[in-house]
Amino acid sequence: MLVSIAVIGIIAGIAITSLSQPQRETMAEGTRRHNAASLATMATCVEVAGVKAVVPNDIEATIRRLATGITPTVGALAGHRFVVSGIPADEVPHIARYLSIETGELVYHPEPTPPVQ
Repeated sequence: MLVSIAVIGIIAGIAITSLSQPQRETMAEGTRRHNAASLATMATCVEVAGVKAVVPNDIEATIRRLATGITPTVGALAGHRFVVSGIPADEVPHIARYLSIETGELVYHPEPTPPVQ
């Protein structure tokens, strides 16, 4: 049983490393979409808890704020930390392409804005 699990692990490792660049980029975009949706959801949760999560007119600062965590100091959720973990700093500009700030709220868009050249 352990030998078969080890063999499957080795085969999976070979398959993953042999992925082409377009396949890796597609996987990265899926992760970025997921992270952007999670950030927008978390921003709403933080707002409901009584803390302003969005940095006005600054999507990247808002992402960094949510990635490091926000802890309300008053209300029923005081002391509970709201955080979207696992967002590397170099991914922030890519994730920001799926988000906008509209009427003070962080909004997720499934289609990204064009990258800044």
